[in-house]
Amino acid sequence: MGSGPAPAGAVGTATDTGGDALLGRADECRRLGALLADAVDGHGGALVVRGAAGVGKTALLEHCAARSTGMRVLRATGAPFEAELPFSALHQLARPLLHRLGDLPAQQADALRTVFAIGGGSRPVNRLAAYVATLSLLTTAAEDTPVLCLVDDAHWIDPASAEALLFTARRLLADRVAVVFAARDAPAFPAPGLPELPLTGLPRNDAIRLAMRAGLDPRVAADLAAATAGNPLALTELPATLSEEHRNGWLPLREPLVLVERIEMTVLAHARGLPDNTWRALVACAVTEATTPALLERILAADGLRLGVLDPAVDAGLIRVTDREVTFRHPLTRAAVHSVAGPGRRRAAHLAVAAALTGDDTADRRAWHLAAATTVPDEGVAALLADSAERAQRRGGVVAEARVRAVRPSHTGPGRTRVPARRRVPRLGQRGREPARDHAGGGGDRADPARRPALPGQAVARPPGAAAL
Repeated sequence: MGSGPAPAGAVGTATDTGGDALLGRADECRRLGALLADAVDGHGGALVVRGAAGVGKTALLEHCAARSTGMRVLRATGAPFEAELPFSALHQLARPLLHRLGDLPAQQADALRTVFAIGGGSRPVNRLAAYVATLSLLTTAAEDTPVLCLVDDAHWIDPASAEALLFTARRLLADRVAVVFAARDAPAFPAPGLPELPLTGLPRNDAIRLAMRAGLDPRVAADLAAATAGNPLALTELPATLSEEHRNGWLPLREPLVLVERIEMTVLAHARGLPDNTWRALVACAVTEATTPALLERILAADGLRLGVLDPAVDAGLIRVTDREVTFRHPLTRAAVHSVAGPGRRRAAHLAVAAALTGDDTADRRAWHLAAATTVPDEGVAALLADSAERAQRRGGVVAEARVRAVRPSHTGPGRTRVPARRRVPRLGQRGREPARDHAGGGGDRADPARRPALPGQAVARPPGAAAL
């Protein structure tokens, strides 16, 4: 996700004409603006924005980034596929500052090098040392330029990163650093000691105005605002799925309106007609935690594709490709693509990602992607997972270590013991079972496209060719 300002405006909200505030979010924008102004003046602080999916949390982060003039913006976005990798979200956020490690005390610099698995880390680390080093790295960088840290989908970041970032956020005093977390209304990201900004649906009149911008009859806009509880993403996306009769109020809206399923159906409606190669590339983007064009090119090359196959997805508004990063236009877009791809297509994508992750610093991610692409017991994969658990333990990722060891038995087979990694190398051509969590972030009906509601004009909500895999 990298650093630097991001484009203003995000899916699910709209800027109110005649002002800088997001529609219906004037109070929230003022509070965030005050946080940024205080940080520039040397009074650091943090804020947790909480709300349901699609309620506009990402849009508020983009609003902050667009109004962070004179600040350095650092970003991290949680993803369920990366939640098992200790300190992965912290690495995502701190990567632009790694050249400043030499400015830290030696013990702190060594702690971060160790947890990030980069050159120079020399010994097992006390997690406290890594947390203190995180605080030092951000405050040292802020001595030159005020720093704004934006952490989206914080409920999905790995526990070690969450602990480090919360430790830092609670200790910002006379520092030119502001940290803004965006998280769901769920217990997955507790943040005791930090102020919170609860985010609910838009007020009724603002919700109607947003729906009418999509060309809906005022009465239909009012009905949709009520049916979605003012959810901005739904109000922006769902009008495109309505027939002319429904848009003009000639027929009533269907009831009940299931928000999450309808949003996902809308996302897939944007993707109908995409070439099969584009779908394969989109799934690779959805399963990988890295979003730089250079790495994505290597991943796609392993599957016989080029970066240009994503052009139709860019034109459809599903994804953005810049010189520095490749990102989905909204986290729900990524989740929708991943969940409907089908297990075979996801396994192929995981194999392509594993083939591209060849460096020592990516060994943990490679092990996890291989595990996600394995259906039968494989001692080589089990060995890689065991090695990953040992590295996690050395880096202080206790939760990640426990999760790795929980997955490992499914790859060793009954009655088998671990084979050292040097004696067995996993075969990239072998496909298999995805671990219990399936890296799709869900199971049951959501993991089985055949059991999901059909898109208009489609038998089932699945991308082209998914049934063949």
